[in-house]
Amino acid sequence: MTCIEAMAMEKTLVTSDIGWAKEIMINGETGFTVDPKNHKLYAERILQFLNDSALAKKMGKAAREQVVAKFSTEVVVERNIEYFRKVVSNQY
Repeated sequence: MTCIEAMAMEKTLVTSDIGWAKEIMINGETGFTVDPKNHKLYAERILQFLNDSALAKKMGKAAREQVVAKFSTEVVVERNIEYFRKVVSNQY
């Protein structure tokens, strides 16, 4: 399962603060992003979700909203169409 798939299913995530995660995750709102070398904080964030189901549910819902707003088929198609319009009209 990918991060986007998990978020679309309203699953909370603890991710590394490197690469693609910065584009998808909003730290403290849709999940937690943690330095992958900080094993203690990584474990603490996971335990935080396990011990606080209301927080996990709240962030899971926010995660789904983020995915729908930024990565739904409609949004991605519209961005691609806009990009190609610019390319065709030499405005890019």
